[in-house]
Amino acid sequence: MIKSFSKTTNITANSTIDNVIAVSMRATVSEDGTWNIVKTVRNSEVYLANQEQCEADYEEFEAEVLKVAQA
Repeated sequence: MIKSFSKTTNITANSTIDNVIAVSMRATVSEDGTWNIVKTVRNSEVYLANQEQCEADYEEFEAEVLKVAQA
């Protein structure tokens, strides 16, 4: 018999430069408000050449995850 259920929200996004995915981001937010964020560099050459933009995208992603976690 299942004694407890929990709800988890998954959030994903990509930082794309000229149609090339530089960074993939994934987050899970549990119903208790805890969260986990994973950032994966998919193309290091594009990432390093556009690091400022990729980091800005990551900050935007993190802000959206926090909104969900605080809801």
